[in-house]
Amino acid sequence: MITIKYFNLKTLDSSQVDKLYSNCPEKFKQEVSRFRLEEDRLHRLIAREIVQSHFQNLGINLSIDSWLRSANGKPFLKKGPFFNISHSGNYVVVAFNQSEEIGIDIEHKIELDIEPLTFFLHPTEIEFIKNAANKVEAFYYVWTRKEAYLKALGTGIIEGISHTSVLDDILINKETSWILKTLEIDSEFSATVCYQSQNQNKITIENYNLVNRR
Repeated sequence: MITIKYFNLKTLDSSQVDKLYSNCPEKFKQEVSRFRLEEDRLHRLIAREIVQSHFQNLGINLSIDSWLRSANGKPFLKKGPFFNISHSGNYVVVAFNQSEEIGIDIEHKIELDIEPLTFFLHPTEIEFIKNAANKVEAFYYVWTRKEAYLKALGTGIIEGISHTSVLDDILINKETSWILKTLEIDSEFSATVCYQSQNQNKITIENYNLVNRR
C-alpha cells in the first residue's frame, strides 16, 4: 500500500515548532540552522517529523544516523522501507512504500514565464503545453510528473529531464512498470506520486496531524 502524508505549515503555531525543535538531535538542528529562510527550516523539520512518526508507528526506531542520502540527494534508509519527500510553499508531502522505490513532487502553481523552462522538456511534453488552454497549469502538471518519476528512479532532474515523456500514466524503464498518479491536495498546488505497479492497488492520502503524534 502507498501512503501519502501532507502537512500545511499555516497550521503550525510557535509552541509546536519549539517542541519539534526540542525533540531533534543536535546533528539535525545544526543541519536545519544552515538554511536562511524560516520556511525552508520548517519544511525540513516537518518532513523529519512525518517520516519519524510513520516509522515509529511501524515499530522502526529512526535515528538521524539511519537517514542517508543518495548521490542525487534522495533520502533513504539502509534497509527500507522506502519514502520520498517534497515541499513547496506552505506544504510538505511524504510518500511511503513498504517494498519498492517511490517518488513524489508538489509545486505551488505560481505565475511564471514557462517558455525558457519548457525548452528542456521532451518534445511531446512541449507540444502538450503549447496546445493547452492553461499553459501554466499544463506546465506544472508535466513538471510534477517528471520530478516524481525521476525521483522514483533516483535520477537527477538535469540528467533525465528531456529523455522520457511522462504524459502516459504507465511508463516502462528497464522492464519495470511505473505508475504516475495525480494527487488532489490543494487547488493551488500540483502534485504527483510515482511508484512501481506490481502489488500496488491502494493509495491512502492523509493530512498529518501533530496532535495525534505518538
